[in-house]
Amino acid sequence: QDIVIAGGVEVMSLIPIGSNIMDGMGAGRGMPSGENIQKRYPGVMFSQFEGAEIVAQKYNITREEMEELAYNSHKRGYEATKEGRFKNEIIPVKGFDKKKNEEVNHVVDEGIRWPTELEKLKKLPLLKPDGGR
Repeated sequence: QDIVIAGGVEVMSLIPIGSNIMDGMGAGRGMPSGENIQKRYPGVMFSQFEGAEIVAQKYNITREEMEELAYNSHKRGYEATKEGRFKNEIIPVKGFDKKKNEEVNHVVDEGIRWPTELEKLKKLPLLKPDGGR
């Protein structure tokens, strides 16, 4: 293959995280991870959150380090967007905002949360009681 194109859409407000896994299991298709993964991590339902906890524990990454990384990541993403460095990476998509009853043109990554404050990140609740070391 010379070229591979991949794309995806997430609408977390309409489709809860993990619902595809539960639907697949309910339809008899089993777990999305292979047998070796299940043997290595018995009983673990993998998600980006569980994966982050495993990595943080393995490499002794503190909550403070994660918050600093998140803050800097959003800041750099905002700056790169402002400078137009993602223009060749994002294809504009037209849509309709039902709340505002108007057409919209999506031209930037809407996942970048800026401005934000490091102090606000520190107040976010933990996803697991023992998370954040």
